Amino acid sequence: MKKMMILPFLLIGMIATLVGCGTTDDTSNTNNASNTNSEEVQADDNDTTDTEQQPVDLKVKSVTYIGQVDPHTIEVKTEDGKTENYQLSEEARSQVESLQENAKLEISYLENDEGQLVIEKIEKTGDQAAQSDMIESTGTYIGQVDPHTVEIETAEGNERFQLSDEARTMVEDLNENDNVSFTYEEQEEVKTISSIKKQ
Repeated sequence: MKKMMILPFLLIGMIATLVGCGTTDDTSNTNNASNTNSEEVQADDNDTTDTEQQPVDLKVKSVTYIGQVDPHTIEVKTEDGKTENYQLSEEARSQVESLQENAKLEISYLENDEGQLVIEKIEKTGDQAAQSDMIESTGTYIGQVDPHTVEIETAEGNERFQLSDEARTMVEDLNENDNVSFTYEEQEEVKTISSIKKQ
């Protein structure tokens, strides 16, 4: 009878041992599978990182600006006379606003995945670089505020302008309320007149 009482406990112990061993094997297989998946994910992450860190291969070309086709495309003429259209990056869109027709430019661009040529950077070249930033305007001369500042009534209202050394001598011949034409440059919200004359 004692053997009969021990037999169920022995049987339960053996079953528990077998079940425990079976669970341990499954867990280690699951862990191996998880490790393999983690390694694959890490490998994928490394591939993505390598792609993101690759430098962009920008090409540079000298062109003549023809005009803007739409808000994100411009038309240019290459040095060999071909007319080409280029898409504009966000940065390049703001650079196009100040361009004048026939401006000589140096563009830095790339070809995207769709085969489109996209300008990343625009630089004015030659005399255009210096002259295209100059703005021509007209107004009524109000007077000189100090030796290097004048006030002129323009279409935008009364405005103060700094005077270049050359322009300082030009204002000596002006009288209050003279209609004037002038050329100025604006840098960091400071407008500086380079030439001014009576109309």
